[in-house]
Amino acid sequence: LGISGKEQIEEYGVEKFVKECKESVFTYVHMWEEMTNKVGYWVDMENPYVTILGHPDDDRIPLDYEKVVAAAKKHHKLIELNNASLSPDGVRLNAKKNDAVILKLCAELRVPIIIDSDAHVDTAVGVHERAWDLLEEVKFPEELIVNSHPDLLLSYLKPEVAKGISFCEEES
Repeated sequence: LGISGKEQIEEYGVEKFVKECKESVFTYVHMWEEMTNKVGYWVDMENPYVTILGHPDDDRIPLDYEKVVAAAKKHHKLIELNNASLSPDGVRLNAKKNDAVILKLCAELRVPIIIDSDAHVDTAVGVHERAWDLLEEVKFPEELIVNSHPDLLLSYLKPEVAKGISFCEEES
């Protein structure tokens, strides 16, 4: 528009100016969202206070899974397998297909995962059936699932956090 300053905006018309600005922003908003989401994963990977990369499986946020899993390995991060994402009526696009790809890469690169119910209601807390079914389907190595290996989980926590945590052994 070539407009600079309050006077020129008033001359042009405030409503017309706002309308033009909104149209301009909405023309490029998808590009900004995509870039922000991709950059966010890399920023999180390098943050020492981030332990788990959550929800990496949604086609609405396309990622290069090979690079994501390699970066998780490099920066000692866990990758989440979210049970709720695997729901057939869930909001994440192609989550099961994408999770299968991610799991195969994690197995190949020996990157541990954590299973999460992502419960939004009390009855879903600890429900992991879909996640376990997919792990079985792709033959994911059990030793890379931190839910089953407390010591492995502790190795991903900051020492000051892990220090006070103890686990009960199951009775035989």
